[in-house]
Amino acid sequence: AKVHKQFQQRPIRNSLSLIKATELAPGTIQAAIKKLCELNILIELTDKKRDRVYAYKAYIDILNEGNELP
Repeated sequence: AKVHKQFQQRPIRNSLSLIKATELAPGTIQAAIKKLCELNILIELTDKKRDRVYAYKAYIDILNEGNELP
């Protein structure tokens, strides 16, 4: 719940910012991110093995609404 709440406050984050904001262990953060990605709540933007950046999908969808290319 803490990780999800952080994404609601700031929709694009990396795990380091989440560790600092929540004071949760890195493994706990990674497990929460993995679960939120499986539930299609978060999407990973970087497609990297390290230093990944994640976005709160619902917010990104709202921001992109009406900006689709013809």
